[in-house]
Amino acid sequence: MEVRRVFVVFLVAISTISAHAQSKDADVEQKLSRSTRLNRPADRKLMPKIALRIYDFDQVAPTAIAGAKDVVSEVFRESGLQVLWVDCPSENRCAANVQGPEFRLRIVPASLGKEMVSDEALGFAVPCAPGEPACLFYIFYWRINALAGANHFVAGRILGHVLAHEIGHTLLGPNAHIRFGLMQHNLPLAETERTLYFTSGQAKQLRANLLARDAALRNTVLSNAQAESVAPH
Repeated sequence: MEVRRVFVVFLVAISTISAHAQSKDADVEQKLSRSTRLNRPADRKLMPKIALRIYDFDQVAPTAIAGAKDVVSEVFRESGLQVLWVDCPSENRCAANVQGPEFRLRIVPASLGKEMVSDEALGFAVPCAPGEPACLFYIFYWRINALAGANHFVAGRILGHVLAHEIGHTLLGPNAHIRFGLMQHNLPLAETERTLYFTSGQAKQLRANLLARDAALRNTVLSNAQAESVAPH
């Protein structure tokens, strides 16, 4: 009996520590959004613009696409970036042309996606050098939709978080995972019912790296134009 009593006390102690840790973690997460807002540009006109081209090759429901866009726009707005959406019905057909670096989000069907990855990833970002005019992302909505249906979550909100997370990897680097917020290694599906954000430090890095990509791209374009102007005809 004595051994059992000590064991029960031990379990209670562990439960108390675990509950305290979870409470502390929740407090940190709740502060993420506010700290990010305090560090973003006050005037939206001063926010750097991030151009997102979305290619829906999986014929995702319009409501899910709209919900995903809302999440992504909110996440980046809180980080001080203004999203410019460009809908592309096909590779060669887009609603508008944009200047600066582009982020091309390709939502691919299972028939193609299963040949691209062997694990259970919901999407991935292709490595993209700073001077590249376009960065590519592949998103597996059929997996997102299945997870949402099995757990009674909103697929569009999960999709939006996956999109923002993968874009974050391109601007923050491959080792950007942290314990809280949007850049957790394993996306907590239940928490996508509210909005997960970048930290204030990540938001600052996002803006700096986007501006650096824009400058690198402009230099590349200028160098190419100068090379063409001096080339013999």
